[in-house]
Amino acid sequence: CSVPGGGDGPSGALVCSLGKICYHGISKEHPVLEAILPHRQGDPKNNTMIVSHALHKQRGMFFFLLCTERGDLLKVELNWSEETVSEVRVKYLDTLPYAASAMCVLRTGFLFAASEFGNHRFYQFQGVGDDNDPAGGLSISTVANGDTGKRLQFVPRGTPENLLVMDTLKSLAPMLALQTDDFCGESETQIAVACGRGTASSLNLLRRGFAVQEMAVSELPASPIAVFTIKENRTDEYDQYIVVGFQNATLVLRIGETVEEVTESGFLGDVATILAVLLGDDAIVQVHANGIRLVRRNSAVMEWKPPAGTEITAATSNPIQIAIALSSGDLVYFELDSESGNLDEVEKLDGVFSSGGGSEQSTDGARPCLAFSRPAVGRSRGLFLAISDGASNTARLLAIQSDGSLQSAAVQALPGPVSSLAMLLVGSDQPVLLVGLQNGILLRLKLDVMSGQITDKRTRFLSPRPVRLHRVNVAGVETCFALSTSVWVLHPQSWGRTTLSPLCSFAVDMATSFCSEQVPEGFVTVHKSALRILSLEDPEMIGQAALDDAAPGAVFNTTQMPLPCTPRRLLNMKAPESPSSGLVVTIESDQRTSKHAVGPGAHTGSMPLGKWASTIRLASMNRNDIENSSEGVQDEDESPSAVTLDKIELEDNECALAGCVVTFNDRPGELFLCVSVAKHLLIDSTSPPDRRIKPEKPATGELRLYVLNQEPRKLNLVHVTSIEKPCVALETFHGRILAGIGDSLRLYELGKKRLLKKTEYKGAVPTLVSG
Repeated sequence: CSVPGGGDGPSGALVCSLGKICYHGISKEHPVLEAILPHRQGDPKNNTMIVSHALHKQRGMFFFLLCTERGDLLKVELNWSEETVSEVRVKYLDTLPYAASAMCVLRTGFLFAASEFGNHRFYQFQGVGDDNDPAGGLSISTVANGDTGKRLQFVPRGTPENLLVMDTLKSLAPMLALQTDDFCGESETQIAVACGRGTASSLNLLRRGFAVQEMAVSELPASPIAVFTIKENRTDEYDQYIVVGFQNATLVLRIGETVEEVTESGFLGDVATILAVLLGDDAIVQVHANGIRLVRRNSAVMEWKPPAGTEITAATSNPIQIAIALSSGDLVYFELDSESGNLDEVEKLDGVFSSGGGSEQSTDGARPCLAFSRPAVGRSRGLFLAISDGASNTARLLAIQSDGSLQSAAVQALPGPVSSLAMLLVGSDQPVLLVGLQNGILLRLKLDVMSGQITDKRTRFLSPRPVRLHRVNVAGVETCFALSTSVWVLHPQSWGRTTLSPLCSFAVDMATSFCSEQVPEGFVTVHKSALRILSLEDPEMIGQAALDDAAPGAVFNTTQMPLPCTPRRLLNMKAPESPSSGLVVTIESDQRTSKHAVGPGAHTGSMPLGKWASTIRLASMNRNDIENSSEGVQDEDESPSAVTLDKIELEDNECALAGCVVTFNDRPGELFLCVSVAKHLLIDSTSPPDRRIKPEKPATGELRLYVLNQEPRKLNLVHVTSIEKPCVALETFHGRILAGIGDSLRLYELGKKRLLKKTEYKGAVPTLVSG
């Protein structure tokens, strides 16, 4: 470290070595001052190693920050006059979660610590330490080769006291193991990564898509058929009601500081609501099977009834128009009169839905589908209405004329029956028709504004399940949710284009926009009987993606489950060529750590060499297991990335090194896990070669075989096979186990009381270290 000179300091250099720091003056006559680096209490010897440093300099003062390989911060000050240094003082300041490979102190009182292991952090100084700190750790220099000076140990803090975390820059370094599969059951490939070192370790799930966070969840009395959010007035900033339609009832919830049920809202509670919408400025409309109900504050309720013997089966709307499908196959089109406030029937088209729209079609999922385009800027009404009977492989586009009449503009042949329709306005006036099919295909049709003809067609297969479309406003951008086995967001981009991106969410059956004082940019989702209020973790990502075509990281997110020890192996717990069950196995181990002192806030290195904390963990990344995580043995700090189903903690003198998943030839229906365990293993990698500790007894090993029990899903020990040396390489080979033990390569198969050695190749290669 270069010491400031001139009027700011005595000049010279600080030289850090193993366990000590020396000051060398600029003059040859200046004596070399040596200070022992403070070390952690309980360490058998002082092998403190400095990995990074930073200088903080102000007018008339300066000090250095040193970071050790364990993340301990030491403050170094010099007592000096002119070019003479009389004393070097080294003081323990704080402990970072992990060692910083580089540091920078800002003049404004902030510290940035970049780490080679784990997240980078930005801190604000709350203090710079004092000599009365109860943590201890003060060392004062002496002349080199003289007395040892004052040397103190310190107790590392679990949480920094002099530093306050202001921001965190996430990092996956170091990535120690990786697996790819559809762990979540979303018909999309995810990446499982084991990262970190020591207490900063984690199991990460990397998924392509916008990340969401759950704001609230409530259980409904039954599974609904529709959900809507409504404002009382067009000028209101926030939504006032959540309307939930059931098979024979309607539930109305008022949105405030809490969400609670109301009965005096003007909605009929004993009918199934098909559509709830705000028309004009303050007209709330409820569409149900037996009619249309228009409610306006301080005004009489207006109702429209369908012809006798018919029912309303489907409906769609925009801020001024409504269209409904009748069970007789007719289409009725309404507009809101801006002067009288009445809902006027403008036109009725007979037999538009050739197969009818009655409830008899619900047995095969075929029901009429309708979708309006919203009015473009400067227009009073939408230009197009898309319809389909839901049974034939066609969709029709009707153009709305200036007098309100409907004329056929285009007919589109489709590769399957329609399950849902939606229409977006991209840019200022570019309409895009979205068609979801029963066979899981989503079509995007760009329409000509003047003629309604289709100018561009894009097709995307989402999943084998029918696609349901719901328009949702996110961050001021009109988007559309495409719901299938997973959730997709179709959002606009520049130049009139649209992009389909996944949404990393729970399973969703229906969705709608949501805006309240607590959740200004959210949406309501329903799955079975669970109603959730969700929001994007970063809503501006939608807006950024709409403006920036090249935003590769905008639709990529990471969730994690903290691990108490360093993950050495990550295994996909499934049979070869079979679909993923979402199960993974992590093999974790750290030396000089007790299994009773692990986890966030704990510090490794306090135990003697040869003592290990080692765990074999069975975890699930499947969404159903995460939702029902109370059934598993989960840690307090687990996040939605995974849930622990079972964990096996080894003894203090045992360390898990490697593992493999195997299905034996004579037991094809069962899944086994083979784990290599070392006993009495001692690794001294920090001491100089001539001072390294020798083990009292040679290390031995075991091959432990576990079988996966299905109910409950746990690892049951089958038997243990003793080996003369630790095995650090395991792999499955044609229904058997291939093990690298020292310089030998062995092939094992399943036996009743132990693994049976079938063949061995000795001296083939030096010690095998991976497999």
